[in-house]
Amino acid sequence: MIFVMVVQDDKLVRDEQQPARKNMKELQFNPLLNVGKELSFRKYASNDTMCKCSVEPELQLLSLEGVGWGGVVDMQQKKPILEWDKSKECGKHMSHWISIDGEKHLSVQLTERQLSMFKVKAAKNGGHRMTENEKYKIMVGDEQTMLYCDFNHDSSRIVLVI
Repeated sequence: MIFVMVVQDDKLVRDEQQPARKNMKELQFNPLLNVGKELSFRKYASNDTMCKCSVEPELQLLSLEGVGWGGVVDMQQKKPILEWDKSKECGKHMSHWISIDGEKHLSVQLTERQLSMFKVKAAKNGGHRMTENEKYKIMVGDEQTMLYCDFNHDSSRIVLVI
C-alpha cells in the first residue's frame, strides 16, 4: 500500500495556521497488489519468510527481500522484473532504493561480502528493467561480513556495519 500522510504541528493546527490532520481511522487503504495471488516468481514460495518490502513510488517498483531470495516487481504491470539469490547468512533489511547521479538504483546484498547496485532503466514495453551496475559494487575483505548498511538522504554516504 502506498499512502501520503502529512504530520503537522499541533500548535499550528490550534492556531489555524495549518488544516487539521487526518485521523488514521478515516484513511482508506486500497490493495494495489497481492504478491501471493497476483505474481509468480521463479524462486519465491508462499511459505518463504519475507524480511523487507520497500516501494520506489515515482517508478512504482516494489522491492521484496526474503531469506535467501529477493526480487523487484513493476506494480503497474504486475510482473517481476528482477530476482536474485542471496546467501542465507546475509544481513536482513539490506535493500535500499537510492539515487546515484540522478539515476535510480536498488542496493542489494548478494553475499556476506558483497553489496551490488542494480540500475533501473526504461524497457521497450513501457515498463522497467534492471541491470547490475558493476561500477558501484562494494566488497569487503575475506575475513569480514556485512551485517547492515544504510544510506544518507541523498545517497552520498553509506554506513556499513561489519
